[in-house]
Amino acid sequence: LNDSPQQFAGKDGSIWQPSNYDRKFRGLVPLRRALASSINVPTVKLLNQVGILTVISLARKFGLSGKFREDLTLALGTSEVGLLEMTSAFTAFANGGIRAEPYAISLVKDSQGNILEQHRPRLHPVLSPQVAYMMTSMLEDTIESGTARVVRRLKFTRPAAGKTGSTDDHTDAWFVGFTPSLACGVWIGYDDRRTMGRKMTGALIAAPVWTSFMSEALEGSTQEEFARPSGLTTAVIDPTTGLLATKECKRTSVETYPEGGAPTRPCSHEAAHVT
Repeated sequence: LNDSPQQFAGKDGSIWQPSNYDRKFRGLVPLRRALASSINVPTVKLLNQVGILTVISLARKFGLSGKFREDLTLALGTSEVGLLEMTSAFTAFANGGIRAEPYAISLVKDSQGNILEQHRPRLHPVLSPQVAYMMTSMLEDTIESGTARVVRRLKFTRPAAGKTGSTDDHTDAWFVGFTPSLACGVWIGYDDRRTMGRKMTGALIAAPVWTSFMSEALEGSTQEEFARPSGLTTAVIDPTTGLLATKECKRTSVETYPEGGAPTRPCSHEAAHVT
């Protein structure tokens, strides 16, 4: 995706030019980096390619029930979603494409210990296992090298993935993340939508809360890995061009693809140094 300035025309004839949080542009960036680093402009361009109504339809499958704005600002979170729905949506990535509905009561017993009622999980297919795994892999980079790397600095070592979120006016700070067995969402803000002050981002104030809770919630449990489904392949690529890496490439990365979807053309020496 090209992280470069671009103007978009609204339905009312207005012109909108999205910008990044740091007001910088990076040129060509892999989707993995755009997601992990919360780069706005490539995200808007991706929505423009995929189609607004297509994304809204998928959001409904993820259990998001709010009213969605049918414009490109949707890519940056202008349509409000509750914390419980958002956290439930993220379970689809960890569950191999199956979303789990949240619930409050597991079971009801009488005074003799007999079970009167017991909750049965309500599960909804959303994505293929392969797409869910690829998304999880990209969301892992948010923690390993992206906006939520504070999670690792705070000594949380288990496999985990997630996404930060922050509003321009500093009224909302988010982090929703998950391990193979537990998803947790954190929102910080005021009920009356007052600003929390500059730089009060999801990375700075929400991700540490998530880390503290998850460290205690998972203490003593067996460490799990994200299950990789069949139907995927990996390739070592040049992250700038997306082509197969060669010995001439200064930087390489390992990327996961659906079977048959990996690049077949090697990166040339000239292409490997494009910025």
